[in-house]
Order: sequence, then structure tokens, then C-alpha cells
Amino acid sequence: MRKLTRFGIIILVIGISLLLVTVLRNSSSTSIGKGGGTVSPDSWELQSIFLLGPRDLRLTIQANSTIDVYVLDGSGINLWKSKEVLSPLWKFTGVKQETFTVPIMTRGDYAVLIHNIQNSSTATDITLSMHGLERDLLWASIALTMVGPVISVVNRLVSQKQSKNNHTIK
Repeated sequence: MRKLTRFGIIILVIGISLLLVTVLRNSSSTSIGKGGGTVSPDSWELQSIFLLGPRDLRLTIQANSTIDVYVLDGSGINLWKSKEVLSPLWKFTGVKQETFTVPIMTRGDYAVLIHNIQNSSTATDITLSMHGLERDLLWASIALTMVGPVISVVNRLVSQKQSKNNHTIK
């Protein structure tokens, strides 16, 4: 029975450690990439693919003329690459110079797709940064922090009840 109590305490310590690391790791914004370049008239350009965690993504977009910007997830990237079918999570049209914040809900691959809607080339500059806590790590650490004490307390109650029953039988 003592092993189970120790196991609960170890789970509690792991949960608290993960919580501290998650908070420290996400206490500031993280720049994850910079893209852009010159986009030809009426053409599409898929920017780099990024592995993102569930945080808030901030896109800062600057272009010489208006462009359309799409944020794609893993399945959207595959559709675009294989069939040139557009299936964006978020769409921003007529952008020249703006900053957008979008929530990334699940960990995975994401990319930015630019469409130059003009009939002349345009220079673009896109900066991506992450803000806030990684929600999946936060929930995992909270769950571990709660499960650890529950295991220890339940084990303690069961062992006390068994001990009481052993004393009443004698």
C-alpha cells in the first residue's frame, strides 16, 4: 500500500514540475518565423511549414499592395500541395499592413499561404510569433497535479479501513 502512496506523490511532483516548466516556457512571446519575399502577379506562395503548439499565433503582415493571406493546418497543406484545393482555417482578404491573432487549438503543422490578387508583383513580409500558454501542456500538468493526491488519499483511506477491519475481527 505504501508504494501506491509514493506513486501518487511522485505523480503530484511531476504534475507541479510540468506546470512550472509550462508557465516558464510560455511566459513570453516566441518568434517562430519570418517569411515573405516578392510574389508574382496573380499567383500563390506557400510559406514555410511550422510545427505549432496550441497557443495564440500572431501574424504581422506587410505588403506593398493588397494580398489575401490564408492559414492552413496539416490537412489544408496536403490538399493545397496535392490538388491545389483551398481549405484554410483562417482567411484574411485585402491585407496590406495588419496584425492578426488566431488561436491554434491543436498541436500540428501549419503554414501561411499568400495570394497576390494584384496584376503586378508585390513585396511581402510576414512575421509569426506565439503568445499565451500551451493549452495541452497546461491541462496535462493540472490533471497530473490533481490525480497524484487523489491516488495517495484513496490509498490511505483504503489502508485505514482495512486496518480497522483487521482490528475488529480479532
